[in-house]
Amino acid sequence: MWWRDETNQHDCAIYAMHHMETYMGEGVRGCKCGFKTKAPMQMLYLRAQYCATILTSVNNIHANRNKESALLHYRLACEDGEIDMVQLLDDYLCDVDVDEV
Repeated sequence: MWWRDETNQHDCAIYAMHHMETYMGEGVRGCKCGFKTKAPMQMLYLRAQYCATILTSVNNIHANRNKESALLHYRLACEDGEIDMVQLLDDYLCDVDVDEV
């Protein structure tokens, strides 16, 4: 598989979840999973996406509490100037092709 990264040993679950989400039954040559080699921001984005989905799922009995905690944390971080949304988006858009995620 051309997207394989043998140096990344801690994102196995992210690779597995993304493959389950995008695999349509074709062989390895026809698989278009959208991974880029050596793209750490893509892994960070996918990790955040899957975490948010799990933590806020209707099947999670703590979903509302998780949403309230995240919103409070976000508001406090924005007030303290800890989150620079422009820089965050610039970093994301430079490293990840949105159509491929």
